[in-house]
Amino acid sequence: MNRIGRALLNYLIKGLLIVLPIALSIFIVIWAVTTVDSWLNVNNILGVDPRTGAEAEIFLD
Repeated sequence: MNRIGRALLNYLIKGLLIVLPIALSIFIVIWAVTTVDSWLNVNNILGVDPRTGAEAEIFLD
């Protein structure tokens, strides 16, 4: 492999070592938040319709 090819491969590996952990961290955070949200069912507690996102009418007597 010539010098230019080795340099490009080196840049590719360094780039992947930077981008992959960041992307994986973002994926894990989004997965964890959506999983916990589905367990807690926060939308129903707050009075929000999960299908439309509209606030449900709450009548207090």
